[in-house]
Amino acid sequence: MKNLSLYLLLAILLIFSACGAGKKLTIKQQNANQYFYEKNYDSAAITYQSIITEYESKNISAPSEIYASAGKALYYSGKEKEGIDYLYKAESMGFDDELSISMKMKYYAKIDNHTKELDNLEKYNTMYRDGDDIQYVKKRLLFRYMQMKEYQKAISAYEGLKIPDSEEIDNLELYHTALTKCNQKDKANQVAKKIFNLDPNNYIGLNYMAWSCYYSVETDYKKAIAEYEAKKTNATYKIMVDKTKPMIDRYKKAKIYYIKLYNLYKNPTDAAILARIFTRLNDKKNAAIYEKLANKK
Repeated sequence: MKNLSLYLLLAILLIFSACGAGKKLTIKQQNANQYFYEKNYDSAAITYQSIITEYESKNISAPSEIYASAGKALYYSGKEKEGIDYLYKAESMGFDDELSISMKMKYYAKIDNHTKELDNLEKYNTMYRDGDDIQYVKKRLLFRYMQMKEYQKAISAYEGLKIPDSEEIDNLELYHTALTKCNQKDKANQVAKKIFNLDPNNYIGLNYMAWSCYYSVETDYKKAIAEYEAKKTNATYKIMVDKTKPMIDRYKKAKIYYIKLYNLYKNPTDAAILARIFTRLNDKKNAAIYEKLANKK
């Protein structure tokens, strides 16, 4: 009976001891949470790590949320690598929230780890379509998918962007390239026009305006000449003259675009087109000048 009472007393003491330890951990966690809320991330990190140490000293893991909280506090306090390690520990235990994924993808963007950044970007894009960082995610996905030549995925990423991100020239240029690679010519042309309206000196936009002006009038000119060449009568000659005379102003408009384009970017292909435009305008001197520039290495 005496032994039984002793065992009972020991059991009660162990229970109280466990309750006391549990209460201390609860208070520690409350303190850590308060530090985090107050943006005192150094103190929060130290306190969370202390809780983890207490658990692990007993050969058990702390709750996954504690590892995640420690990781976030460390990340915010400037110890990003340590923080990411804790976040992955929490993920391996089944805990992964919006902020954790956001921190991981931004960390891997910073150190240029394409694979791990993309994994977290795609996870965020799937899980948090209305998340605080969704526009950042779409921009990074557009950039990464273009690097990987995943053009259809890049198009989807761009089309998820909202203003002002969708109006950024860099993003529009990537979108235009992706559309071109996917043979979506009409959409690509619309984007090129938009780029030109936003920045009249941008190569993609200016090149589109110049080419569309030149190609349109050159097509009509060649068609009129071909119709005359087919019959070569006085009547068809007059028709050809009547058709081609109004084209002078259209060639002049194309010339203005191409002179600006060549002066900005010095592309020999543009010089060759200018030589043809000046030939159509019967300006042999300038035609010869741009012919030389087109052949210049």
